[in-house]
Amino acid sequence: MNLNEDYEKEIKLIFSKAAAETDLFPAPLKEMGLVLLARFNPLQSCEGTSSYISFLLPFWLKEQTASSDVLCRDLAVGNVFAMIHYFLLDDVIDVGAGLNKAEVRDSLVLGQLFHDLFQQYYSIHFTAGSPLWKLYRSYMEDWALAVSQEGKIPADPLDPGQLARKAAPVKLCAAVCSIYCRKK
Repeated sequence: MNLNEDYEKEIKLIFSKAAAETDLFPAPLKEMGLVLLARFNPLQSCEGTSSYISFLLPFWLKEQTASSDVLCRDLAVGNVFAMIHYFLLDDVIDVGAGLNKAEVRDSLVLGQLFHDLFQQYYSIHFTAGSPLWKLYRSYMEDWALAVSQEGKIPADPLDPGQLARKAAPVKLCAAVCSIYCRKK
């Protein structure tokens, strides 16, 4: 399966929407955000930094959930923003001391702008009282614990649950699809 070819139309729409939102950031964060967005767009970048699961998962689950195209696209765009948010956080955590103060500040501030857009796109379909947000908090706690313990406690390659905790935010989309199915 060639994901770029099979999902080219959707990838174009997802990243076009994401670019339009990012274009509204104040300068110079707008320029930085658009560069990062292009870097994660598999149709624009050869760097291989794109995490397809982040933005294609809603479409992969569409058949099982009977989700609408609108829901899938909004979740996919939200997931792009979440992916970049966590990438920026991870970069600061991993490289931290190698970055200067301005780079750390820019990464954290830009990450927050992307995180806000992620929440906006999910909130279109899930109100504050939705069970989704309780799951979100649980996944964020899993992620936070995994990241804070990284390097302190050796990773056990035979424990996929432990290894997957750093990727806990990705679970949210699958949970959303599950919640959406129960609504129908």
